Amino acid sequence: MRGILFSTIFLLFSISIHAQCWQKIYTGNAGKHSMAIKNDGSLFGWGENVNGQVGDNSTTNRNLPMAVGSHTDWKVLTPNGSHTLGIRTNGELWAWGHNGNGELGNGTNTNSQVPIQIGSSTDWDTISAGAGFSHGIKNDGTLWAWGYGGYNQLGVGGGANLNSPTQVNSSTNWKSVSGGVFSAVAMKSDGSIWQWGNGYYQGAPSGIPVQIGADMDWKMVVHGAEHNLAIKNNGTLWVWGNNLTGQLGDGTSGGTHTGLPKQIGTDNNWALVSAGGAASFGIKTDGTLWAWGNNSYGQLGDGSNTDKYVPTQIGTATDWAEVAAGSYHTFARKSDGTLWATGWNDQGQLGLGITFNTNSFTQISCSGATPVTWLRFDARAIEKSINLVWQTASEQNSAYFEVERSDAPERFIKIGSIPAAGTSSTIITYTFTDNAPLNGNNFYRIKQVDANGQFNYSFIKVTNFTGKRNQAVIVYPVPASTKLQVAITKEMEGKNIRISIRNNEGKLVQQIQKNPGNGAQSITLDVSSLISGLYHITVVSGNEQLSSQFIKK
Repeated sequence: MRGILFSTIFLLFSISIHAQCWQKIYTGNAGKHSMAIKNDGSLFGWGENVNGQVGDNSTTNRNLPMAVGSHTDWKVLTPNGSHTLGIRTNGELWAWGHNGNGELGNGTNTNSQVPIQIGSSTDWDTISAGAGFSHGIKNDGTLWAWGYGGYNQLGVGGGANLNSPTQVNSSTNWKSVSGGVFSAVAMKSDGSIWQWGNGYYQGAPSGIPVQIGADMDWKMVVHGAEHNLAIKNNGTLWVWGNNLTGQLGDGTSGGTHTGLPKQIGTDNNWALVSAGGAASFGIKTDGTLWAWGNNSYGQLGDGSNTDKYVPTQIGTATDWAEVAAGSYHTFARKSDGTLWATGWNDQGQLGLGITFNTNSFTQISCSGATPVTWLRFDARAIEKSINLVWQTASEQNSAYFEVERSDAPERFIKIGSIPAAGTSSTIITYTFTDNAPLNGNNFYRIKQVDANGQFNYSFIKVTNFTGKRNQAVIVYPVPASTKLQVAITKEMEGKNIRISIRNNEGKLVQQIQKNPGNGAQSITLDVSSLISGLYHITVVSGNEQLSSQFIKK
């Protein structure tokens, strides 16, 4: 066991330089599961999975990214509601998850826990999953619909369910489509926007596509649960639909719905937008991220739970490349390939290994990046410390484990490390003792690092500590050069004292035992032989233990 102690004078932050593996992220405005494609083309899913919508051949909710199938040629995916659609680069259409409304499109109403090919066509171009219904566009520009039709959201002129793709009118110039809860919106190659179903738009309800306004200069359009966002070719932002919680971004909320596109602000540098359950997001051409609307679950990612009624910049980063809004959770990807999540997380939909909410963007690790099979990870408070125990079922090329701690599910710092087994096919148990836990919640995660420097994180474990902590010992000067003074308490006078110094890897580098005698106020240590770096010191006398750290010049 090793107890590594930290004070407030120095923090070590772990930088996930090998977690830059994500190519594309997808989630839905009415769902709690998500899909992502890695740089190698492999597919991963996580979140709610009661209908098999993650696609990993189970109905178990997943709070970490799980590999889905073996294909590495996915072109586009769209998870929403309780099902998922995907198109491979060869033009094949695949689907999985809930199928009670025929939303998978395979002619049945039977759920599937794994991706299944829909028909034999190889000319699918793009797709969109709504809440229980689906749309797809083929290479010839035709639009197709299937699934639940009770709100006229299929656009085929009737309210019946369809369990196989059915063409929507005879137009052959459809370019994109996006489904919500009660309606769908689409754009044609001529720059016009069309909408159908029950919803907040001029002409609703309509069972067939109705043009929204007369403008023909639209660049993109997306559907939230009940609102819409669009960008024109000139980079301006436009909105319409439900505005109950300020998701339109015009400074109002409540019943101020609008049925036609309304410009928001005068900025003309909007690059892309994404609409969620009741929140909106956009990235500008300068790489900044903006959000507005409902924030009750922290889905805006600004560190609060306060709704925003106008577009508000999130943080100061200028390297955001993609944003994907879910029902009440959000993902954003940076240009370096790192993936971040925030918001509602009751089903593990953030993919962070936890099931509690966060209100600031937290990085998702590259699951599967290292060859370690985790069995369990536990943290338990015992008197003055917290004992961590984790097990691996197998390891290959594993170098060491780092223990990280935080007072929240972000801002983790390293508090110690333990050598790994290297290569093993048997169950191995590791233990670590944190002798200076924080008062209140302590969040822990294990960073597994292989011999090549690649790493992966365990899920996060939270433990509440209410016991009496070990006190800190005063050491000076800091930084130290050749001598270090260790202050002792009155209770230690005239008693045997053991002083231990460990390096930042937890290795014992110096230990002395001494009785300072009555009246002594400090003990002098010779640290001239230590190399430069951070060290952790523990002073033990009887049942009393004091800890701190110092920097050696």
